[in-house]
Amino acid sequence: MNTQTTHPTNSPAGANPKLIDTAAYVIAAAMAQGNREAYSLAFTLDAAGLLQSPETAAEYEAIAEQRLTEILARANAATPGPWEECPSYGKHFYAYLGGSYLRGVGTLEFGDGEDADADRAFTLHAREDIPTLVAEVVALRARVTEVETDNAELHALIARLGARAEQRHLMDPLDHVLEHLADAAEVTAL
Repeated sequence: MNTQTTHPTNSPAGANPKLIDTAAYVIAAAMAQGNREAYSLAFTLDAAGLLQSPETAAEYEAIAEQRLTEILARANAATPGPWEECPSYGKHFYAYLGGSYLRGVGTLEFGDGEDADADRAFTLHAREDIPTLVAEVVALRARVTEVETDNAELHALIARLGARAEQRHLMDPLDHVLEHLADAAEVTAL
């Protein structure tokens, strides 16, 4: 199924082109997966967060921004990385060795289970991975804002072009009448 949308040339006052585009895309994608029932399509819209009030959406966005700030604050407050094993201070002792003195993280026992190596790698790299991921989220949010702005500008251009086309379409009959009157005036002048 085609998920592209056809843009109306004149949207009702107060229409949100970004929200309409997103909803149209979500509905088209759901229909492409075989969802045809109204309840199923409504559920899909709700799952995409499109049935939230603007206040609820803004509240979720603020919570997400606050959570991201808290995550980064915890990462920045932690001992710098990379964290490396430092057996001279004890079994399973990890520290940051990059400074002028050893900055201990502590003893981290990962056990012998099947996930121990993965847990160890995850923990030891988290100090560097988390700030990288937060920076990527910030960059992606900035890009989304940029794309949304571009999208709004395109919708405004489409609306203006549609209005001009509509005006031109309305002018066509008038042009035809004026041409007819000019022709009639020439005939009577002869």
